[in-house]
Amino acid sequence: MTEGEHVKAGQLLLALWNRDLTAEIALNQAESAAALATARSACLQAQVARREADRQAKLRHRGAVSEENIDKAETEARALQAGCESANAMARVAAARVDVVRARMERTRLTAPFDGVVAEINGELNEYVTPSPPRHRHPAGGGSDRQHLLLHDCSHRRGGRAQSRRRATGPGIP
Repeated sequence: MTEGEHVKAGQLLLALWNRDLTAEIALNQAESAAALATARSACLQAQVARREADRQAKLRHRGAVSEENIDKAETEARALQAGCESANAMARVAAARVDVVRARMERTRLTAPFDGVVAEINGELNEYVTPSPPRHRHPAGGGSDRQHLLLHDCSHRRGGRAQSRRRATGPGIP
């Protein structure tokens, strides 16, 4: 990003180090895929058990199966169905973990809040910035002691000049 560069709303302006979060997303995605596979397996086993319980019930009418075997088959079918539902819930939890880490990652990214031109950048690559008293009044007005990025709003132009300015400061722009 350089001063004078045109940017679009939503364009990435700055990203803080976030490799740990990127790795956590990859890990959670793999766990989510594994949880989905486990859920599919559990549900297939539940379907087989349900079909077996239904077959046992049909054979009961002929007197070919004891009541005890029917109870066992029915209980197994219900238990495996509960396991299927549990595995599906665990898969949803694993997918939600991915979303949680993605939300945390958003805190490491500054995007343009509107279309504009980068007017000023305070800071350099690998520089640590701490709050300090302002050295001069910023052209956006006020005497804010915040580090900020000034963007010119390009949405309303007259005679090639921007008619208004907007200031963007960081994630959660106030």
